Amino acid sequence: MDRINMKRVCLAGLAAGLVFFLTDAVADELVVGNEIRTALRALGKPEPQESAAMLAYLVVFSAVFGSALVWLYAAIRPRFGSGPRTAIRAGLIAWFFFGVIDALGWAPIGFIPVRLYVIGNMAWVVQTILAALVGGWLYKEEEDVRVTSRTAVVR
Repeated sequence: MDRINMKRVCLAGLAAGLVFFLTDAVADELVVGNEIRTALRALGKPEPQESAAMLAYLVVFSAVFGSALVWLYAAIRPRFGSGPRTAIRAGLIAWFFFGVIDALGWAPIGFIPVRLYVIGNMAWVVQTILAALVGGWLYKEEEDVRVTSRTAVVR
């Protein structure tokens, strides 16, 4: 099929975004939370304050990121086929362009220690792949949905 099923991109993208949001919350607190707070104090910056606005921003960011991730999966699916390998590829591509490129741009400035960028990116790659796997599992082309519907009726 030559058209991406945008309805499924949005639905699967929301699920992928939820996975990303939850794993990011865990990773931020358990993996690098204390070190980030220490780095911010060293810079004389206050810790980010939890608020409804910050939570809303992170939820929207995760939903947009999840949808972009599923769109990427759908876009490369005709070349690589459907399934987990293609979802992992999409996750690695998204991680590279959003995580690695971002870290390469910010790390030399010294805003936070390079070690935190490395650890954060190791967590980010896992999060992004998990989100891509969920989104890829839920994404279906319109053709796939029709075949599944007919198969259910035929049986």
